[in-house]
Amino acid sequence: KRFFSAHHEPLVKIEKLDKGISVVTLNDPKKLNALTPEMGLEFEEHMKTLKHDKDLRALIITGAGKAFSAGGDLDMLKYKTTLSPTENSAIMHNFYLKYLSFRNVYVPTIAAINGPAI
Repeated sequence: KRFFSAHHEPLVKIEKLDKGISVVTLNDPKKLNALTPEMGLEFEEHMKTLKHDKDLRALIITGAGKAFSAGGDLDMLKYKTTLSPTENSAIMHNFYLKYLSFRNVYVPTIAAINGPAI
């Protein structure tokens, strides 16, 4: 099952600033940047690219709009209640690994928390 947002912009944006700094923005402000599998895939792909950026010196992660992130998307979490505990455990483990992929980018990382972060 897919949990796409209604907007058509990337769910994760990258902005390169001066002096080797990149800003990664969770970009679904209408849903307070709720975490979805689709956003996780985009996030992980960006982290794979940034990992090989020889000019990168620091990473900033933030959220668009008035929240950093509302946490897991409620529609996704509701759907997960229909799965067996074993299925759910494996799926959620892989889900969170996508968001933890920033740990594979070996530069200082700053979480610029702008509002709720659940």
